[in-house]
Amino acid sequence: SLWASWRSALAAETAVPVLVGPTASGKTEAVIALARASEGIEVVSADSRQIYRGMDIGTAKPTPEQRRLVPHHLLDVVKPDQTYSAGAFVSKAEKAVEEIRARGGIPVVVGGSALYVRALLGGLDDLPERREELRKALSDLQRRKTGVLRRFLQRLDPVRAGEIAENDTVRLTRSLEIILCSGYPASEQMTGGVDRASDYVLVGIRIPRKTLRRRIERRTESMIEEGFLDEVNNLLKKGYDSDSILGRTIGYAECVEFLKDGVSLERTKERISSRTWQYARRQIGMFDRMPGISWWDGGSIHDLREMLFSRRAER
Repeated sequence: SLWASWRSALAAETAVPVLVGPTASGKTEAVIALARASEGIEVVSADSRQIYRGMDIGTAKPTPEQRRLVPHHLLDVVKPDQTYSAGAFVSKAEKAVEEIRARGGIPVVVGGSALYVRALLGGLDDLPERREELRKALSDLQRRKTGVLRRFLQRLDPVRAGEIAENDTVRLTRSLEIILCSGYPASEQMTGGVDRASDYVLVGIRIPRKTLRRRIERRTESMIEEGFLDEVNNLLKKGYDSDSILGRTIGYAECVEFLKDGVSLERTKERISSRTWQYARRQIGMFDRMPGISWWDGGSIHDLREMLFSRRAER
């Protein structure tokens, strides 16, 4: 078959296929279908929330059945109260790619974290190191006055502020840390230290926005039906709270408010859907700006396979 003729070349090929797309665009379903048609595929996850253990339903983590069908790497890497950086992701992703290829498999990076993908393409720069005292001061400031970090960053680096979600205190803090320690805005420095785009074949899933929004609404309903609230409650019982990644993750933060503050279930679902849609639009904008990206319309899996693999197999 054509795939058999490609496979040996792909196993040794330096360029790595990368499939991206906004949340709820169908990345997992697409790669499962791709693997059914193309023996040997293994997934390297590029999702900044699926790395956390115990956060399964709310991150749309691949199910155990899907993971039995197709091996997935970089899931369940850390606990919800542990930190994880884009640099750590790149290191582990590159190691996973090497190990998959060493046993004759075909690695495919799949995910919706634009930061992680940008880091793979060479988007990590020589930036100031972490300053724990500064971080603590910024954290104390945020606790005393909600929203102050975002307003602070909007004045110092409005471009970077526009790329970050309102409640993403981790990235807000890091961006402020960069400018306060270096004197230069993060948006001017985070431009990519080493261009590695030629080492990857980047394909994005593009579906109509109305369709995507309906899928987000349906998925929100499904998550609640599948036990999302119980999942969040179990994490709270284990001692994880809004100060952990739960408070900085869409869906989890709203469920915590439902469980602790008595927000109505309908209001909770509305807020999850609305914030997820806002996030999806930001993802689309960030992927649009990535160099060399090609777009797949969600149609034929064979078309997707050709976009990801044929160009590299024939080199």
